[in-house]
Amino acid sequence: MEELNNFRKFINENESLSDLYLDQLQDAVGYKVAAPSYNPKGDKLVVYPDSDPSRDKFYDDRSSQRIGIKIIDGNFYIQSLFGYRRGIEPIAQQLGLKPGGSSFAGFSNLFPEGDGIKATPDQIKRLGKQLNKALKDEAKAQADFYKGWINPD
Repeated sequence: MEELNNFRKFINENESLSDLYLDQLQDAVGYKVAAPSYNPKGDKLVVYPDSDPSRDKFYDDRSSQRIGIKIIDGNFYIQSLFGYRRGIEPIAQQLGLKPGGSSFAGFSNLFPEGDGIKATPDQIKRLGKQLNKALKDEAKAQADFYKGWINPD
């Protein structure tokens, strides 16, 4: 994996790692990136692949597809992925991980061990594309399933 020297910066007293890297990662991946609400000034970021980065308001509900990132020494580490099972399972195979269950039907998650999996912005962007494809495939599957269905009410 390539080093992310162009992403490294020095931290001053008033800036957190999430402050320093949020805009840069968002520009590189093309998806909405935000600091998690439980730790807005820490060392974590959340990538929302199905949200437009230009919008201030975005869908960050519990059922949002997302990629959890931790910043360590100026590098990005994937700590979690959550999304539709049809997207998570191929990613799990690629990464050699076992997907976990979810209380949401049709969803799954991944939690790599330790600090996570070191990843470049390009790799994070590709994972986001896979999650977005799964979202479209799920929408099509639902539409096909209910095609011709008539509400008896």
